Amino acid sequence: LESVQKDKRRISEELESTTNQLLEAQSKINELERRVKSIDADRQQLQNDLDDSKDSLQIEINRNQNLQAQYEKLKAETDKRI
Repeated sequence: LESVQKDKRRISEELESTTNQLLEAQSKINELERRVKSIDADRQQLQNDLDDSKDSLQIEINRNQNLQAQYEKLKAETDKRI
């Protein structure tokens, strides 16, 4: 009977220890999932910012090309008059 009680106590302690380890592991998993979610949100924001910057750059390139064409046209007209 005493041997059975010792085994029961030992098994109970092992179960408690294993349960605590599982709870700690789950807590770490939850924290990592929160971090992954936060990093993914940051990545998405950066991608949106990059897309916006590319769009703005293309607008400026088009504007520059348009001004360059206008300049060349005016220069050609001026050169004809001179």
